[in-house]
Amino acid sequence: MKNILVLSAILLFSFTTLFSQVVIPDRSILHKMEKRTFPGISPWTFYEDSLHTFDAQKYTIDMWVDIPNDSIWASFKGEVSSKSDTLSKLSVHLLGLTVDSIIVRGNTTTFSRPDSHLIVDLPYTIPSGDTVSYTVFYHGVPITGGGVFGGGLTINDTITYVDVEPYGAKRWLPIYDRPSDKALLETTFHVPSGYKVISNGVLIDSIVSGGWWEFHWQENHKIANYLIVFAASNQFATLKDSFNYATWTMPIYHWVSREDSSKAATKFLRTPDMLDWFSDTYGLYPFIDEKYSHVGVPIWGAMEDQTNTFFNLDLNWGSDWDWVVAHELAHMWWGDWVTCGTWKDLWLNEGFATFSEAHYYWHRDGPQAYHNYMKNNIMDYYLSHEPFPPYPMYDPDVLFSVVTYEKGGAVLHMLRHILGEYLFFESLKAYGITYAEKSAVTTELIAKVEEVSGMELSWFFNEWVYEPGHPEYEYGWWSDTLGADSFRINLQVSQVQSHSWGVPTYKMPIDIYIPQTNNDTLKTVIQDSLDFQEFIFYTSSGAVNLLFDPGNWILKEATEVAPGIAEVPAYGNGRNLSIFPNPAKTSVWISFSPENNKPFDIYIYDITGRLVHTFLNNRGRTVWNLKNRGGKKVGKGIYFIQCRIGKKMLVSGKIIVL
Repeated sequence: MKNILVLSAILLFSFTTLFSQVVIPDRSILHKMEKRTFPGISPWTFYEDSLHTFDAQKYTIDMWVDIPNDSIWASFKGEVSSKSDTLSKLSVHLLGLTVDSIIVRGNTTTFSRPDSHLIVDLPYTIPSGDTVSYTVFYHGVPITGGGVFGGGLTINDTITYVDVEPYGAKRWLPIYDRPSDKALLETTFHVPSGYKVISNGVLIDSIVSGGWWEFHWQENHKIANYLIVFAASNQFATLKDSFNYATWTMPIYHWVSREDSSKAATKFLRTPDMLDWFSDTYGLYPFIDEKYSHVGVPIWGAMEDQTNTFFNLDLNWGSDWDWVVAHELAHMWWGDWVTCGTWKDLWLNEGFATFSEAHYYWHRDGPQAYHNYMKNNIMDYYLSHEPFPPYPMYDPDVLFSVVTYEKGGAVLHMLRHILGEYLFFESLKAYGITYAEKSAVTTELIAKVEEVSGMELSWFFNEWVYEPGHPEYEYGWWSDTLGADSFRINLQVSQVQSHSWGVPTYKMPIDIYIPQTNNDTLKTVIQDSLDFQEFIFYTSSGAVNLLFDPGNWILKEATEVAPGIAEVPAYGNGRNLSIFPNPAKTSVWISFSPENNKPFDIYIYDITGRLVHTFLNNRGRTVWNLKNRGGKKVGKGIYFIQCRIGKKMLVSGKIIVL
């Protein structure tokens, strides 16, 4: 006897209501911009130069910042290594600003400035592996980007600061303006007396006397161009803390305005704890021999700038700031230590940092807090803000959006479950060590995870990184009583998402929990990979519920539908029911011949038991064009077909409509 069961109101497992929630007023303030274009920058600049023929080794900057007159006077020395035997010109970038002269190996050289490029003529061809340096002397009023991220160098009396991700480095430096080329850095900034300067790395020396004060900073770890920054203010208050790990003691600074000092003291309080947790799980803080700092600047959000986070303390980050503090701190590993090789691979920066928000709450409040945060603040946020039409995470249509941030974080969450705790974090550590102070692209991450885990994972990364969208599941279940202590649980799973825009049918392991009347719970995993699949489980006690992905490990929409029609065996003396094609997209043939070839009626129901269509007085074969009685195309899903004579059921079957 078949029992049709609907969803029980008694939930034996709940993964979303046990702990208090972290409330974030608006995650979009973390997204650096919602457009891919920038003032004065052509769309093609979002991609790497295919003929980039040198590697940067070190940058040396000596800059006078004339704050009252909004201008700079500077020299920039770039030391590069040739990657070609025919290197005769250096192609870098510079927007606006006046170039006074360029020196190569002690002599003035010629140059040209097409578009936002600066082409430096070398005195002779530089063989592959040889080094050459160019020193640019330049001045002017920097062109800012209108207050958006990546706006360049903003000069004003209260605070002067640099903010350049993704393509603003050219607004203040003559540099190769792509994320892949990383170099050592030494900076000297001259500012009017009374101003303090914070920059990357460690402070080597300072002269705070006379009309101009001087600050000499040095970054001893290779840095990407868009992370090179400084901030200068005559309003800074400095709060100090420390991070102690093994034999290391590292200073933590919070450079903020005096009125923000009490806020910084409370909101940044857990920074040492975050450093400790991330060092345990990702590897030692990469800049342990230098510092970590928060710097209060009026950017629209927060920005990881190697050894610093530039942070707008006046924005509404909510009552609990740990989520954004953890996000930006995690970038010191994922974004600064290992940098995305191209902007097509931005999710390697932002997805990792978004995942790290939830990862920290695991440490702070326990595993349940992690799951709550991941579902409520990352996966649900993505599902409610997913762009239409959807686009892939790799090479996204919009560079900074829920696709690279929240979907990226959810992909790592899913990968964690597939690999297991140990292999997941070992993979991340190996990825970090392999590409430390370098850049990496998506294929290199995949290769490293497969190497460490021993798993073939192209199926996972193809559907989640290179293809758009997410799965939409419909599932229904029922129980058959086979004996006093024997039950069969039947589960039907459909993927009903549209496959337009390249959205795939997802191949995913899905956790299934079946609580039983004896208080035991069957915990199993199904391997779902089709638009429709059926699964069968056997239990010794009756099922009271079926929980579909109860831990919310999958970025998905899932709806339980109660199967309302039962199949019956083929009519004893008639030919079996034939439904072809099945699954069907446009139409289907329904064929059946009862005993004595009597006329019969066909009734078609959806999975809830609602009558969709009827065909009366049939003989042999009937065509259904997948429309309802009103002439409208039926939706995707499972439909049941019954053949009757009068009220007598002869045979039934089901069809999948795609």
